[in-house]
Amino acid sequence: MMKKPAVFLDRDGVINQYPGDFKYVTSTAGFFLLEGAAVAVKKLKAAGFAVFVASNQAGVSKGIYSKEALGEITALMLRELEKKGASIDGVYYCTHLQEECCSCRKPKTGLVEQAVGDSLAAGVEIDLKRSFFVGDSVIDIQTGRQSGLTTVLVFSGREKERNRSLWQTQPHYTAEDVDAAADLILGLGGPRKKKVVIAYASAGAGHRKAAEALFNYLKRHYPACDVRKVDILTMSAAWFRLFYSYGYILLVKYFPFLWSLIFTLTASRRKFLSLPAGPMRALNRFATSGFSRYLLRESPDAVINTHFLCSEIAAQLKNSGGIKAGIFTVITDFGVHPLWVAEGTDLYFAASGYTRSELLSLGVPEDRVRVSGIPVGEEFIDYGLQRCALSSGGYCRGREFTILVATGSFGIGPFEKIIRSLFLDVGIIVVCAGNKRLYCRLKARNYPGVRVFGMIDNMYDVMAEADLIITKPGGLTISESLVMELIPVFIMAIPGQEEENARFISESQAGFYLRDINALRALVLRLKKDKKEIARLQENISHIKKINVLKDISDAVCQSSPGPAC
Repeated sequence: MMKKPAVFLDRDGVINQYPGDFKYVTSTAGFFLLEGAAVAVKKLKAAGFAVFVASNQAGVSKGIYSKEALGEITALMLRELEKKGASIDGVYYCTHLQEECCSCRKPKTGLVEQAVGDSLAAGVEIDLKRSFFVGDSVIDIQTGRQSGLTTVLVFSGREKERNRSLWQTQPHYTAEDVDAAADLILGLGGPRKKKVVIAYASAGAGHRKAAEALFNYLKRHYPACDVRKVDILTMSAAWFRLFYSYGYILLVKYFPFLWSLIFTLTASRRKFLSLPAGPMRALNRFATSGFSRYLLRESPDAVINTHFLCSEIAAQLKNSGGIKAGIFTVITDFGVHPLWVAEGTDLYFAASGYTRSELLSLGVPEDRVRVSGIPVGEEFIDYGLQRCALSSGGYCRGREFTILVATGSFGIGPFEKIIRSLFLDVGIIVVCAGNKRLYCRLKARNYPGVRVFGMIDNMYDVMAEADLIITKPGGLTISESLVMELIPVFIMAIPGQEEENARFISESQAGFYLRDINALRALVLRLKKDKKEIARLQENISHIKKINVLKDISDAVCQSSPGPAC
């Protein structure tokens, strides 16, 4: 049996001139074929699509015009199209009133089902996964979505772009008219892909790196996904963007006590202390309206969020009916601030069993939490697997004990003091990242055996040469270290999430959290001599690292979100 895709067209406002709200085309005198309609139908037919018309015409039951008049209008439409070389495969009307509760009145799917059934009887199977519905109203879009079709809303009839925020159901695509819709359909070149938006906030490198890891993995391994990566701050008010980007850095570098107070107040579960969180959410929604408009315009099937601000806005939009996407939140720390929890989120991906417990204590249902780990670049995972294989085979590097000193994105900490105290005893690699002053000082002093780097994009290569890493306890840095089985030693944790991260690793006996920097030298020299302790730490790391994090998250998103299969 022949199988082909189809395009279902509404009539008024798509094929012919829109008569106006609550008005009808009552006779052939009021029927005016839209410019481009015949061209559109002709192009679609030439590309192998079946083309059907599916339209509500309740004016018949209201007595405004007769079935005979409707038949005359239909005959005129077909003649006008045929004059220009275009033909329609079938015309389907519902003439019932809404209160009759029939199965064919849009947004119900009866008209689509009739067309599919008639085609099947004629020996042609309609491939709904590759088919489209083009209409000028939200009702058309609802019909298309409920029929499993890709939808295109045209602005040549009832709806206008300015009303997008009011639409109860969002189309997959929009176009100016049916001719532009035909070009769009032909340009897609096949069945619709699952549209996945990965959203992050560029305040802090960890959220961005987690988003990039997922974006790159989905692009590489899930070709049936249309993946986009967006920074919510680039779509926010300028004042909010500046405050979010630089206010946080200013607080943690120069006013850590104030940052700790803010974190404690917003994290508190006592009502009289947690009041600031409410106004903060309202302010967030106001300042990030550009991100909301983006999601409304794109109408994704899935939104993956690696920052709580993105989760909050996306979930709120879903709750209001603006989008139908699956909402997925990736927790990028081992502790959980209450701001991560947003009603409307379909799945939370937790960094560890401890993270899962924290989410459950905040009221998240068990079936909405999966322990996946924190996403890291695929290169780290590949290196980590190679390193574990060599280690299990009795591999010995045969080189000096090496520490990696990573200053983090803010460059906070007594790193030069650490280097001066250890460079004569161990090999040292320093990654200064954005700390240009430290980079210049270390380069100028040229400590023997110390290799100094600035901003690099191959951290996995550097980590592969080290035995332990001295750094700040950011969630992404920890996860990168764990998959590489690199022992972490934490200093100078930012109050709040970083302190929780450090405590988790310390209590898991997979690393160290030093509050006294003077104890660092003794610890490093002890680990250098004690290979058994190194092996014990790496064994503990193997129990909490998550090698399959990227695949686990990607599979869950594809399986749990609406739209086409991945």
